[in-house]
Amino acid sequence: MADPACNDNPDNSSEKIDREASSWLIRLDDDRDDMALREAFNVWVTSDPRHAAAWQETLRIAGTIALVQHNVPVPAQAAVALRSGTGRLKRWQGAWSGVAAVAIASCAAWLMLPDALIALRADHLTATAEVKTITLPDGSNVTLAPSSAISVLIAGGRRDVHLLRGEAYFDVVHDVNRPFRVLAGESETRVLGTAFDVTLTDSAAGVAVSRGAVQVSLPARAGNAREMLPAGESVSVDWQGSVRREHVRPDRVAAWRQGRIIVADESVSEVIAALRPWYRGYILARGPGLESRRVTGLYDLRDPDAALVALARAQRIEVRNLSPWLKVVTVE
Repeated sequence: MADPACNDNPDNSSEKIDREASSWLIRLDDDRDDMALREAFNVWVTSDPRHAAAWQETLRIAGTIALVQHNVPVPAQAAVALRSGTGRLKRWQGAWSGVAAVAIASCAAWLMLPDALIALRADHLTATAEVKTITLPDGSNVTLAPSSAISVLIAGGRRDVHLLRGEAYFDVVHDVNRPFRVLAGESETRVLGTAFDVTLTDSAAGVAVSRGAVQVSLPARAGNAREMLPAGESVSVDWQGSVRREHVRPDRVAAWRQGRIIVADESVSEVIAALRPWYRGYILARGPGLESRRVTGLYDLRDPDAALVALARAQRIEVRNLSPWLKVVTVE
């Protein structure tokens, strides 16, 4: 999920400020105990009365889902600015201009640091809903899923790719003298020539093979095990060290390349996680049924709105549109 933007530009559009308020709502709800995040939010909401107004409206719309309304009130100085009306806007902004500019710049840098660090390390990146195919110097092809990033080192006897974020499909040129390695988190996949998919999320890493075979070295929390995967097999390990190995049809590996997701007995949360990189906004999912409700079906990634409607009908879940870029999915 993109971080809330901290911007002191007085020409910000109302839509941009509303989007920032929605983003703060998601971030604050995800990290309720993060005091540094709360301080950064306070800087943003008090830096401009339009920010405070957008925040109040966002809370009003989202109030019935009880997100952070009771935890993150509008600071007093922002409330005063709201009540004082537009006649005092320029004076209020002038008083803040020096201090707020520095504070907001620091806030923006802090919030954007994780994405900035990935961007600095990455040789190739994709944006929301963007799919990109890259031909590497050795002739191998990598197809990046949306919101993904890789770094590449192909020189001498090394063919190494680091998946920094997201998902990528690899079609590797055979070279018996130079194994091809993909590192994702603490997992490593080693091949000579094959086709396979690698994922890296906040909760797990996984590999699925569509052609040939790969060797996957799992992290220490999974016992440093090595898994040999032929075509039609997948393995994933979560951050607690739980390993799951499954059969998968080779022609369904990386079906996202055709803009679809095919799931069999997956949780609702996993389906929503697959939709997020394709949705130009934020999807907030809540409720006890996120993990217990199981889903089987085919969904169109290129139309996340329609996919969520289909998911809601199949699972009897509630999808609420709080704004053009914010959806809340409730699974009881």
